[in-house]
Amino acid sequence: MIKTLFQSLPIQAWSSLEQRSYGPGDVICHEGDLGNEMFIIHSGKVLVCKAVESQIETVLARFGPGECFGEFSLFDNAPRSATVQAEEATELLVFTRSNLETLIEKDPTLAANFLLVILDEIAHRVRSTNEQLNEAIRWGLQARGYDSEEQESSCN
Repeated sequence: MIKTLFQSLPIQAWSSLEQRSYGPGDVICHEGDLGNEMFIIHSGKVLVCKAVESQIETVLARFGPGECFGEFSLFDNAPRSATVQAEEATELLVFTRSNLETLIEKDPTLAANFLLVILDEIAHRVRSTNEQLNEAIRWGLQARGYDSEEQESSCN
């Protein structure tokens, strides 16, 4: 997605976006916060973390230049699903729901292409999450002594 997202919009669209700077360790957004914007990493790296239990977090992903996060906020009003913090000095471009609505009004074809790129990335991330979930379930079952050779699947 690194080049594809940037290639899906003309340079003048990117230059009109708000820019934000973060230092190492700065929290960009907290899990549970409301938001209406996605972020495109211009430079730097971010960590995406998820609370597992009260004081336990796990790193879900690391993103670098050209990648985006927070894209669900363009489509729903649900709270953020993870906390994101800068791993190093990071420059972000902020793409809001208002930016998207303006793009849809001004150039529906361009907006459709942009949304297809975002949907492609979302689909990739959901498939990756499904694989991680499958592995975690398999590990949990093995830890409990489950023998997959002796059991029949209920989804044939």
